[in-house]
Amino acid sequence: MIKDSQEYEITKNWVAKFEEASLQVEHSSERKLKDPEGWQLMQDSYNAQKQNLLNEVAEYEALLAHDLSQPVEFELEDMKYLSDLLIKSRIALKITQRELAFLSNHTEEQIIQFEDKNYHNASYVSFLKVQSALGFKHKNGKFIAQLNEFYQKELNSLRFQENSHIYVQKAS
Repeated sequence: MIKDSQEYEITKNWVAKFEEASLQVEHSSERKLKDPEGWQLMQDSYNAQKQNLLNEVAEYEALLAHDLSQPVEFELEDMKYLSDLLIKSRIALKITQRELAFLSNHTEEQIIQFEDKNYHNASYVSFLKVQSALGFKHKNGKFIAQLNEFYQKELNSLRFQENSHIYVQKAS
């Protein structure tokens, strides 16, 4: 799962590398003649890896394109991936790790560490605070995230303060 813009760029670079490797294998006619099964396995392997990465890119781009006027909805077949939904919710709600830290009363470093370890290092209370900040709920068999009015006001206030601070620094 892609968690941020840096991972997004790295993943796109790997897609290009797998595409290039696949083309090199495709054009190695000598190897294809000597070991057709091995050649096909390599080709299939590169293409499968590339497709997995393309799926991750598409998922991340869909999260970024999410319409904020609508709640984020997810289906989950295995509860062990619940933490992934928190990260996806943050991305789809266009909230930075710093902003989530503010909303959930954590430090940015804590949120970064939580996400790096898929919340396995978060206490139950920390997990609940993040869920609450994201408006993350289970409803009608789906997981839904949408900021409630309180958190939306808090987020708007934080963003306004940050933008005002940047504006004052530029004006000086």
